[in-house]
Formats: sequence, structure tokens, C-alpha cells
Amino acid sequence: PLADAQKQALARWREKKVTLGLRPEDIGSAAAEQQANPPRIPAVVDVVEPMGSESYVYFRVNDFTFISRVDAHQRFTVGEGARPAVFMDKAHFFDPTTDQRIV
Repeated sequence: PLADAQKQALARWREKKVTLGLRPEDIGSAAAEQQANPPRIPAVVDVVEPMGSESYVYFRVNDFTFISRVDAHQRFTVGEGARPAVFMDKAHFFDPTTDQRIV
């Protein structure tokens, strides 16, 4: 689910390509997982990089890789499938031609 401001800004981009930007802390975090019916991205865990109190988890979807920053207590296993939750209301959208932020 998108925030109202996102929906309004993206209305003129309907049926056009946009670039989606998500910060690592807005993917797969404990807070994201606790949303009611969070949007999820089916992916495979490629790398788990422990960093003390947090970990960076690299997920793969086909040829695309994205990174999540999660609490170190969350467990992910390399090679296994996962469905990390996403805070879509914190997503950023960009014009793929100019790289200008839409919203």
C-alpha cells in the first residue's frame, strides 16, 4: 500500500516505467514484518553479513540483488527462500530517464 502523497505524485506516471528506491532498513526489518499484511518480495538469500547489533542481508530476485538491514537476532540462511516485508510508504520513486525523484 502506498501513502496518499505517493499515489497522487505517481498518478501521471500510470502505465510508465519508474525506478523504485528502498532503503535497506525499510526491507525485512522487524518493524516492517510487524505491519498488518505487509507487501513482500519473494527472493533468495545470497549473503548474510553480520555487523554486530545488525546484519546486512543480500537478497536475489532473478538477476537483481537488493540489501536489507535487519536486527542481528533475525535469522536468514544463505540459499534459502525468503519473503521480506517492505515499508512501501517509505519507498522513493524516480524518473528512469532523468533520475529525478518523483516522490
